[in-house]
Amino acid sequence: MYFSSCYYCFFATSKITKEAEILQEGFSLIFIIRKTLTGQQ
Repeated sequence: MYFSSCYYCFFATSKITKEAEILQEGFSLIFIIRKTLTGQQ
């Protein structure tokens, strides 16, 4: 029981960090695009 809960916690944490990385990449991409668009105007 303890092992399975630890395994689940590890899985959840890795999932959260992966989602956070994806979000961060998306935000930086949007920021770069906005910067380029405002620079062109």
